[in-house]
Amino acid sequence: MRPAGPGWIAAAPWVVGLVAVAALCLKNAWAADDAYITFRSVEQLLAGHGPRWNPHERVQVFTHPLWFVAVTVARVALGDMYLAALATSLACVLATAWWMRRFFVTETAWLLAIGLLLSSKAFVDFAASGLENPLSALLVAVFLTLLSAPADGAVAPRQALRLTLAFGLALTCRHDLATLLAVPWAWWLLRHRDAPRAPLVRAVLVGLGPIVAWTVFSVVYYGFPFPNTAYAKLMAVPPDGLLWSQGAAYFRDSLQRDPLTLAVLAAGLAVGAAGRDAAGRAVAAGVACNLLYVLRIGGDFMSGRFFTSALVASLWLLARSSWPLLRARSSPFVAVALLAAYNLLAPGAPWRRVRVDATQGAIPGNRIVDEITWYYQGSSLPDWARRGPGSPFPRHPWFLAGLEFAASSQRITVRQTIGYFGFAARLDQIIVDHHAISDPFLARLPVLWGTWRPGHFMRDIPVGYSASLRDGTNEITDPAQRALYDDVVLVTRGPLFSAARWRAIVRLNLR
Repeated sequence: MRPAGPGWIAAAPWVVGLVAVAALCLKNAWAADDAYITFRSVEQLLAGHGPRWNPHERVQVFTHPLWFVAVTVARVALGDMYLAALATSLACVLATAWWMRRFFVTETAWLLAIGLLLSSKAFVDFAASGLENPLSALLVAVFLTLLSAPADGAVAPRQALRLTLAFGLALTCRHDLATLLAVPWAWWLLRHRDAPRAPLVRAVLVGLGPIVAWTVFSVVYYGFPFPNTAYAKLMAVPPDGLLWSQGAAYFRDSLQRDPLTLAVLAAGLAVGAAGRDAAGRAVAAGVACNLLYVLRIGGDFMSGRFFTSALVASLWLLARSSWPLLRARSSPFVAVALLAAYNLLAPGAPWRRVRVDATQGAIPGNRIVDEITWYYQGSSLPDWARRGPGSPFPRHPWFLAGLEFAASSQRITVRQTIGYFGFAARLDQIIVDHHAISDPFLARLPVLWGTWRPGHFMRDIPVGYSASLRDGTNEITDPAQRALYDDVVLVTRGPLFSAARWRAIVRLNLR
């Protein structure tokens, strides 16, 4: 789609849309505690210790390698971690909005889609939170545009390379984006199976290069193909039906807080599944798989966070729809009226002033939190701009506690919330996470299901574990745990290419 008309008049819709995106995302910018788990790893890398959490062991605590690389580059360029994450987020969000113009036939349709994005609490809340959502959204938008591009005959291998590269980069951003994109990617390859075979295979192998390269690095450096967060969360074995019921609660929570997002997801699924467009049906199947995955894992503790990528895919589905209702001449006026009414009536509409949760620390009965209301005060862009020289930022009790720990002579501590605290602590201090997100040994121990919430699976600290960390010897008393600890130490602290380490890598990955 290209704008019609001369000069600035033709550019006006694009400028209005992009300015609106930037303004609302900056207004709602904040920094999640979980983002600072990644940020501490960035600082460890820049200090010469490698991409790790604690100084004594190689552990991948970030779920999003490509986002980690992006914010590290920005941190080197800008010198400030908060500013680096904000600049990277804003660049990705603006690029997503600009790229999405390829979805739509007219500027009006694109502006309506931007209006839907900016009315989505989930999308705006996580557009500039320090988390990887904006990069995921951008990669999904790029992938879907390439999916629908012409690719007949000799063009197919070249297009396969582009499409698979977008797919591989998306998986390097988050492995679980495969639940959204694998079905349409496989459909595209099957559709073009009659293209020249050897060039097509080469294109696919090269396109998967980013995720293959990261996986090889991850196994060699960390000892495992997936981030420690996956082992701490997804490998936990819950009581029957527990995660399914929690996943249903996650959908109900978003329906209450952010009904527009679920409405767009449902509409996209409906028009995609019912349409005659094979690409649309494939993408709708991907959206369905992604939502089923979110349901199966129990959702998340952050309200709406896991719906943002599927939201972009649903807008693509709506853009391709041939439903008369969506193509009618009156549709833009009806859509604008509905959007305006929604934003006026919805208490959680993103244009409103961010509400600060005065009950911070009290977990709701459904175990799901509106994260921005917990952390906005003290981590917003105005708070960052107003901070004085040397003043702590984010201004939060957990960050202040981390500063106290940094000033102490303590070398080891145990925490349940580690992001802000860990970033404020010294890089040579060891922070043990009760939820095992940063701890490869605890991640392989049984979960205490009586205290769980999504993404937070508490483990008991075994007798002798703290002494083992302190003294550098295995003081754990339980024989099975003692053997496990020996293997974890070999994998995460031993020489990279020792035979004993690789035998331990095999043992742990086959557990």
